[in-house]
Amino acid sequence: MARIMIFVYGVMTYLFMLVVFVYGMGFIGGFLTPTSLDGAPDRPLGVALALDLGLLVAFAVQHSGMARPAFKRWWTRYVPEAGRTVDLCADQLAGDGRLVRRLGADRRRGVGRLEPDCP
Repeated sequence: MARIMIFVYGVMTYLFMLVVFVYGMGFIGGFLTPTSLDGAPDRPLGVALALDLGLLVAFAVQHSGMARPAFKRWWTRYVPEAGRTVDLCADQLAGDGRLVRRLGADRRRGVGRLEPDCP
């Protein structure tokens, strides 16, 4: 049963990675997404750079910490079969914050919503 759960977790993690990758292609290419990389800015340049830098630092710290051999030895004692999958999931969650931040900005502006804004 545990092996099936780990397999399902792995499949879900890789599907999540695929969805984010495809969304990233649409965001960069400007198709099939509510906004694009070339869209209008939603906040001042300094604030956007600070947010992006913070998200990049969060990804770098998480990724470099989990890539260390000592951490991998410690981690695989607790999750031996799913170590790589957990690493991939954590990378996706930490690294994709920039896309999630952009989606949040779209929701605040009402981009992509079907119902009209009410005063």
